[in-house]
Parts: sequence; structure tokens; C-alpha cells
Amino acid sequence: METLSRFGSRAGAALVAAALVGCASRPVPVAAPEVEHFREILVQTIPRGAYVERNNEYIGVAPIAVRVRTSAEGLPVGPSVVIRATDTPSGAHVWRRIQRGEAVPERLLLDIRPWLEARPALSFGP
Repeated sequence: METLSRFGSRAGAALVAAALVGCASRPVPVAAPEVEHFREILVQTIPRGAYVERNNEYIGVAPIAVRVRTSAEGLPVGPSVVIRATDTPSGAHVWRRIQRGEAVPERLLLDIRPWLEARPALSFGP
């Protein structure tokens, strides 16, 4: 019986020592989670109902809010962001490039009318 109580006291002392050593070690630094920032651009077109793309990815039909990934300062992340609006019946389109270092606007109006009027009619005969 006496050996069991000695064993128990030694085991208890070993556990206390291990716990103290564990507390003395440095905590491992945890990296802060990266927070993504976005801004929405209200894209409107003349005429209404144009297809809207962001970096050649279809977003929807105008008027529509387009989300753009930005830095904390509101500048676009990456080299640039291209927003293009295409008139579906004619295929005419206009686009706007937002460069790195340029603030992301809250609204964007893309007027397709000049390109609709400037399209020459195709003619194959005299």
C-alpha cells in the first residue's frame, strides 16, 4: 500500500511539473484572418437592359449593382477591372476600365447610343 501512495504522489508531482512547463512555453502566434473588401458600382446603361460583364464574366442586365473587390482604401485589387455593357439586339458595346490606383466609383453610366448610330449598314451590291 505504501508503494502505491508513493507512486501516486510522484505521478501527481510529474503532472504538476508538466503543466507548469506547458504554461511557460510561448503561445504560437495566429495570423489574423484576411478581410476582403468589396464596393458595389451601380451600372446603368442607355438604352436600358444591356448585358453587363465584369472582366468578361456575365453579371446581369442593367441597371445592376456590380461588386468589385477592393483594398481597404477603396482601390481595385489586381491590375484593373473592366466593366462592359452590350446592347443585345445590335451587339454594340461600350466598356470602362478602372485602373489600379483609381478610386472605384459608386455609379457608372454607359451610353451605347453613339455606337448604335455609327454602325454602317452592310451592303453587298451596288
